[in-house]
Amino acid sequence: MRYKLFFSLVLSSTLLFSCNISGILDSSSQKSDFSEELYSDNILLSVEITGGIAGIYNRLVIEKNGIASFEDRARRSGKWKSQLSMAELADLDSMMSENDFFDLSEEYIDPQVADAFLYSIYYKSDTDSNLVNTDNFAAPDNLKNIIAELNKLVEKVKNNGLDFTLELSKTSFQIGDSVKFKFVFQNISSGELTLRFFDGQIFDFSVYAADSTPENKKLIWNWAADKAFTAALWQMNLQPGEVQQFEVTW
Repeated sequence: MRYKLFFSLVLSSTLLFSCNISGILDSSSQKSDFSEELYSDNILLSVEITGGIAGIYNRLVIEKNGIASFEDRARRSGKWKSQLSMAELADLDSMMSENDFFDLSEEYIDPQVADAFLYSIYYKSDTDSNLVNTDNFAAPDNLKNIIAELNKLVEKVKNNGLDFTLELSKTSFQIGDSVKFKFVFQNISSGELTLRFFDGQIFDFSVYAADSTPENKKLIWNWAADKAFTAALWQMNLQPGEVQQFEVTW
């Protein structure tokens, strides 16, 4: 049987990471896998950076409310989020407009270049949208300007939040086996982070059947189901580079 595992920090705004523990992501492909939900009304910008000699797979998604989510799939290090201000969203829109993003063609790829990074950029304004794929070598100057600014934005989100990692003692098992989960989070920002909690619960794990859907979740196990936690509000301060880790057994 296959399962889906979810774990989260139980903050005032819960951060969520999901992982299908029966499979391993193949990060070698340079083809974009933009899914239909990325074209929803909530999405402002989506950037995928794939390929290269090391086989990276990074994705940045920015919602219209300013929530920016970054994911490094090649390292399977989870996701982390940052909140962009209205001024930053306005700067992003101005940058796209000034560099004529909506007038760009669908693809700018140099077939003579090997092991290049492939950028798949989707952006939607109130009136228009466009999806552009490029290796940056064949890109016109205005698209190179856009890529340079988006790389800065990626680094900002990456370095302004929490890095999550989930380590499993095994990725396949028989009924009756025990599986150990290690949940690690690190402050990868350049300053102190304050995490605020509603009660004594810091994290949670849930395991669902693999055929679960958002409308029909088939819960197999939940770590916190039989736990009691203090009711006091409190906060955790993380210094730059500081790591916290927790282990549980299913």
